[in-house]
Amino acid sequence: MILLSLVALAIMTLLILHFRRTALHTSTAGAGRPKSNALDVSFMTAAASQSAPRKPQLLSATAEIEALDAVRDLGLLMRRTGHSEPAVIRELALKKIRSHPRLQSALATMLHNEWCGEALKFLELHEPPDAAGMAGAIRDAFLHVAGRARDEMKTARILFDDSFDADARQLLALADKFQGHGVDFAPAIREFRDALNEPRRQKIEPSCADLLDEWLERHG
Repeated sequence: MILLSLVALAIMTLLILHFRRTALHTSTAGAGRPKSNALDVSFMTAAASQSAPRKPQLLSATAEIEALDAVRDLGLLMRRTGHSEPAVIRELALKKIRSHPRLQSALATMLHNEWCGEALKFLELHEPPDAAGMAGAIRDAFLHVAGRARDEMKTARILFDDSFDADARQLLALADKFQGHGVDFAPAIREFRDALNEPRRQKIEPSCADLLDEWLERHG
């Protein structure tokens, strides 16, 4: 009798252990699958969000441009016409800029004031209403840039060899673009090049010097 009881107890113990192992295996396998699926969904969502157009930012930029006035905010509009802007934003800004009733004279004025940088960048990338009539103002703006470079050489505490590279590339690109309109850009380019020779305590070797010298040799 006792022996039968022990045998029955052993069988029950084995059955309980078997059921526990089965339940544990099922739980572990089931938990693993959703976890993998969750990771897959998370990865796919992140990838989709990176590849999809950023509509909120695009709508915000569109609203910003629509709120700007072509006359009062011309310089701000010009900042949105670079190649780094989405095409829809760039074209919207250009359309509003071209609606300016006196764009030619406004550009010429900007080339002589604090908006000179925006005007030069705009003219480097886009066409003015009258290219021939703009060439003289562009040359005058070159002298402004040269004067600023000279002041920086005199007063800036720290400069680098490439500090003037962007200005040099822009001036040469504009000179090449507008050179066929009866204006000699070489003296203004030479003025900019000479400004880079201004003595300073912290010595630099402007990396754009050779590029400027080569251009002046061809056009001097």
